[in-house]
Amino acid sequence: MQLDRARSFELTQQVFLWIGLDPEPAVLKELVGWEATANVLRFTKPYQVAVWVVDQALRARTAEVLIKVVRTVDPPPGALVDLHALVDDLDADPSGWSAEVDIGALWAPPKWPFVDRDPLRSILGSMAQGEGPASLSVEGPHGHGKHAVTSYIEQLAGDDTGPFQAVVAELRREPSPGLLIELVARLRLALELDPEVKTTHAEPDRRGEALARDLALEAPSARAPRPVWLVANVLDPTGVEEGVLPFIDELLRLIATVSEVAAKIRVVLLAESASRLGLENLPEAQHRHVLLPDIDQKAVAGWLAAAAPGKDEEFYALASERVIQRMDENPPALAERLQRLALGCAKAHQTLVGSGG
Repeated sequence: MQLDRARSFELTQQVFLWIGLDPEPAVLKELVGWEATANVLRFTKPYQVAVWVVDQALRARTAEVLIKVVRTVDPPPGALVDLHALVDDLDADPSGWSAEVDIGALWAPPKWPFVDRDPLRSILGSMAQGEGPASLSVEGPHGHGKHAVTSYIEQLAGDDTGPFQAVVAELRREPSPGLLIELVARLRLALELDPEVKTTHAEPDRRGEALARDLALEAPSARAPRPVWLVANVLDPTGVEEGVLPFIDELLRLIATVSEVAAKIRVVLLAESASRLGLENLPEAQHRHVLLPDIDQKAVAGWLAAAAPGKDEEFYALASERVIQRMDENPPALAERLQRLALGCAKAHQTLVGSGG
């Protein structure tokens, strides 16, 4: 299951308040079960545990874990109004989650229409195998699938044994400074370098550039066995903390010019328009991917045919028409359109699979 950043943050905060500063194993077991709780020992900070709990709930094969987490940490009717409405719907109709179609994979299975950019999938797959470009930009307006691409990258990264680690950052105006230091620390931790960030440069731009150079200098000798990808989704370039974009710009320059750095660090930059970010070291033109316009009925029908083959063509046409009609009857916000389409396709897929012919 995918939640937008605001709702995910709200739920994480509520879990954090509920588990406390020193969460007991029994408390975590009540939320996610013993088997999952055994994996939490690697975390040293309680907020990390809260993030992990929410991640476990969203990755579960059924909606039961998320339903329990929401209702436990925020007893009904609760403050998390939208999330209570979501889990109430899932409780009444579990098909919205679907064990048959893994809801996590719904964001980008191999033939998913909302990342129906075969060239982009091919490039990302090549990068995951250590080939392809060291950097890539993905451009498109709100609602055209940049979050879906981010989710696809996270799936490519996989678990602790996957081909790379993904450090995902959504860049927008923040209520307090510290984003640059946090971002650099996360990258250093992923590379298994000393996470302490040191810089004597007072000017934000120079500080960002200096931190990128320090990171690049140490990266080739980093202990991490896998490369690290910085996946930066620029949601509001006008409000991003000073120094962050210069850091990314310098990192792009260094991985393009120093192969030893590119072997350890790769960058995927997502934005409405990368050329308007004021960066001097954007990926080469052939590695700038522009997302296609909105997904239409034909694309939905094509995905259904690939996901549930062997049916009559008219069946796919009727099912896809119904998916689009439901969207038109209750239009979602633009940024939520792809998520709603994904859930609509999941239900249509279940109908087709269960039709028997």
